[in-house]
Parts: sequence; structure tokens; C-alpha cells
Amino acid sequence: MVTKIENILKQIYIELNEWSEPSYSLMNGRAGSAIFKIKYFQYLNINNLSESLQNEIQVLAEESIIIENSTFCLGKAGLNWFFAYLFQNKLLDQDDLNSIIQYDDELAQIAIKELNLGNYDFLHGSIGIAYYLLSVRNHDSTYFDTYFDTLLLLFKNSSSGKAIPYFDYASQKIITNKINLGLSHGLPSILKFCMEAYKKNVCISKAEQISKILISYILENRNSIPFGSYFPNYVNENENELNQFSRLAWCYGDLGVAYILYQAGIVFNLPSVGELAMQVLKDSTLRKEAKSTMVIDASLCHGSSGAAYNCTILLTN
Repeated sequence: MVTKIENILKQIYIELNEWSEPSYSLMNGRAGSAIFKIKYFQYLNINNLSESLQNEIQVLAEESIIIENSTFCLGKAGLNWFFAYLFQNKLLDQDDLNSIIQYDDELAQIAIKELNLGNYDFLHGSIGIAYYLLSVRNHDSTYFDTYFDTLLLLFKNSSSGKAIPYFDYASQKIITNKINLGLSHGLPSILKFCMEAYKKNVCISKAEQISKILISYILENRNSIPFGSYFPNYVNENENELNQFSRLAWCYGDLGVAYILYQAGIVFNLPSVGELAMQVLKDSTLRKEAKSTMVIDASLCHGSSGAAYNCTILLTN
């Protein structure tokens, strides 16, 4: 089995070296593929990066300065997170990091601006940018105080006042009665951001307050009858009936939601939350047919690699 896995990893590495993807983004482009290569070298106990990978990182550094998109998925926040990752893994020194991420003040302003519009979206909005900023500016208490205050105001936009409504980034509009429960675009991503702030001792009171509101809302809006999945993709606050089937993926469905809830149970010492999350994860392993999982490719977002990533929690607990 090990040999088979290693052959697959080698083939992925070879194909990525031949990849001509024009995007340099973290979650849809060459920065993401560079992380795979780095992890692959680490697996092989190769300490020095190849010359081609070093050149690729240099190009990514140049691209990050001129890229106009600011988001975590496709833009500057994601690329800057990539370079912070290199620094944390001792593949980049402090001076180089500082020269690359010198436009963080602009990202900070954009994160607040998008949040004021209601666009908290992790991949394409404010939370993803703030998640990156938290990794390099956790000392900036004044900024994050303002950020959390703005985040709290968004609860007033929902019909119930107990959640933050879905922001349709395509139409750039808040849908007040619709709540997104997916990790990629919904409440679990806000919960994850709040947990990271809490762990870094940043605005701990506000981070815990928002986290517990979100935990309660997510748990209260589970499917009310056995429906193949515990959590729906969305909650329509104008309707009493939930019971929406959700896929098995990182982006939407039980795996992403339970993965974040499990972490929340540990961070905030909520054993019952952690136990429920573990049960959801265990039950998810019973969903193996394509009709039940809706897994159709190998991508991280909605494919088999994302499902495998979230299921690793079962192997470590």
C-alpha cells in the first residue's frame, strides 16, 4: 500500500511540474501546487528545494506584488498566507517575508470594507483576508477590536438575529433570511476564524462570544429527521422544515461542519460538542456510494482529497 501511495504522489509531482496553469493563486493555482511540492520533498526527507521550485517561488513573490484580487482563494491574501507558511517552515527569512507582504495595510482596510458590506465569505470575502492577517498581525489589538465589533453588527442583518446571513458574492447582496452552513462560504468559517483568534489571545472575549452563538445556531439547525446527512447546506429562516441533503466534502456538508465543531469543543472546553462532532464524523465514514457522498473528483474543495483531509481527525483521536 505504501508503495502504491508513493507512486501516486510521484505521478502528481510529475504532472504538476508539467502544469501550465496561468493562475498563481493559493486555492486555484500555482501557490497551492507549490505547497504540495514542498510537502512532497519533506516526505522524502529532502531538505533543499529544487532549483525549479525555488524559481517558481520567486515568480510567485513577484506576482503577489502586482496581483489585484485581494481574496484568500484567488488573490493577495492567499498568496501572502503562502509566504507566511514558508516563513513558519523556515523556507523564507524575515527580511524576505517583510518585503513581500508590505501591502498588508491595504488588505486590512479591504477586510473591514467587505465586512461592512456583509461579505464575510472565507474564500471570496472578508474572513479569508482576516484569517491571513491574524497569522502575521495578531499583535494589532486595535484593528481586531474593530473587526470583531463589525462582525457582531452583522448578526442584526438576519431574520432571527442569531446568525450572520449569507452574502451572495455574485450579486453582491445580503440575503437576510438565508444562512449558509458550509465551511467554504458559511458560518463554520467564521467559527474557525474566531477560534484562531481565541487561541492567539486576540479579542478573546468577543471571539468566544461569537463562537458560542455560532455553535448554538449550527447545532439547533441540524436536520430534524434521519436524512442521510446531519447538516443542511443552508437554513431558510422563513421555513420551519430543514432536512436538506448535503454532500460529503470540505466545502459543504457534515465533514466540514463537524471538523470545525470538534475543534471548537476542544478550544472552548465543550465536551458535548466535541462528542457530537466525532459521532457525525464516524457516521460519515459509512457513506461510501457516489450517490451518498456526491464525490466526483479528487479536489480539495469538493472532492476526495478534501474528504480525506477532514477524516484524518478520526485517525488522530
